[in-house]
Amino acid sequence: MTLRPYQLDLVELTRDAFRKYRRVIMQLSTGGGKTCIAAYIGSGAYAKGNQMLVLTHRQEIKAQLVRAFTGAGVPCADIGTDSPCHIDTIGIAANRLGTYAPPDFIFVDEFQHAVSTTFLKVIESFPNAKVLGLTATPQRLDGKGLNQVADVIVSGPSMKWLIDNGWLKQPIYYAPKELVDVSGLRKTGGDFNHADLEKLMAKPSVTGNAVIEYQRLANGRTALAFCVTVAHAEGVARAFSEAGITSESVDGKLSKDERAERLARLASGRTKVLTSCELISEGFDCVGVGAIISLRPTASLTMHMQQIGRGLRPSTDSDCIVLDHAGNCFRHGLAEEDREWSLEGKAKRKVPEKLEEIHRCQICYAVFAGAACPQCGIQRAPSPRELKQKEGEMQRLLEVRHRIDHNAEERAAKTLEDLQAIALKRGYSPKWAWIRWKTSWRNRKSLPKGGENRQKTVFASNSSP
Repeated sequence: MTLRPYQLDLVELTRDAFRKYRRVIMQLSTGGGKTCIAAYIGSGAYAKGNQMLVLTHRQEIKAQLVRAFTGAGVPCADIGTDSPCHIDTIGIAANRLGTYAPPDFIFVDEFQHAVSTTFLKVIESFPNAKVLGLTATPQRLDGKGLNQVADVIVSGPSMKWLIDNGWLKQPIYYAPKELVDVSGLRKTGGDFNHADLEKLMAKPSVTGNAVIEYQRLANGRTALAFCVTVAHAEGVARAFSEAGITSESVDGKLSKDERAERLARLASGRTKVLTSCELISEGFDCVGVGAIISLRPTASLTMHMQQIGRGLRPSTDSDCIVLDHAGNCFRHGLAEEDREWSLEGKAKRKVPEKLEEIHRCQICYAVFAGAACPQCGIQRAPSPRELKQKEGEMQRLLEVRHRIDHNAEERAAKTLEDLQAIALKRGYSPKWAWIRWKTSWRNRKSLPKGGENRQKTVFASNSSP
């Protein structure tokens, strides 16, 4: 196998950790190549004559692990056969204890699940085995720590580093003008109650807006839509299909072959939008996804990052459009924010911790962290909290005055040329005037006679050097 330089570095860090500890977590962002690294380490263990057990909680992930380990030259098979490497689901491994050779090395995919009763039963049955846990997010929604099943976390480069160095695509976030209100929803198992969520998110207005925004911002790209329930996913797929966008839904009720065929149609581009509730949120690899449509609010940081990560693998699209109808970016922050991971558990919080203040552009509705919208270039107005933090009353008043003057100047603009003059004076992107012009007329529900042609002509002239 040929690994990327950062993957080889992570292999060495992991091997160094095993010289001191028996149970190691290898943390790497979704799309960074954890499965390939595990297979590479597995090939070394096989060469030394070690017996291996590879565990996962889903059949789809099992198939990917088999391909990776076999590709690394490791003979592998299901539990119940004679093989130096058994790869199977945790349920089968737990139910067949004593029927397979004790492993010297245990690999556990999506290791945040390892504190569950079934995983603990298997891991603790082999106290002398080394354990390597793989995860992008070593954190659980229920607040339980992973210190009872692991001794140390070895982290690879951050998602931001992977994006900056071209190993992952840049996510571009958008959110609707009005976010859904989840404040009154019940919680079940630490996350929002499915029945309550479905009532909130399955409304025709929410689904219709998802279709419209896909057509406006990501039309033609393959997309994954994350929904609340199977019925919700099927309804969203129907809405896209009725709009002329080829769409299918996948769930656990489908046969293995039918699920594989639907995933293959997405990968080839024959299907543009694939909807699901949980089946494609973990361990799902599909190169070429150009957009993520988030229709499931969640209190889980892990789920939020896993879902966005499904669209970040490099493809013909230079970026990934994230349509956050669920408001998860405001709940958890942007996926590429740097985070610190710990083996210790965390107390449950009514509101999940947010690392950076996230803003939504009032012109183009892009979601971002920072002082200016990365899409249209507009400088955001300072929030009341930021104004309060300014030193000196005079400076605060100047900040407010500056914002008021900006708003008044924009309201006074009567033509596209007026807005272009403002953009030039402020140093905004040329797109800002065009977007501001369209927004102002959209709010008035009509366009002036001949306005469409005039706008297109002016925009085309502005695009020349």
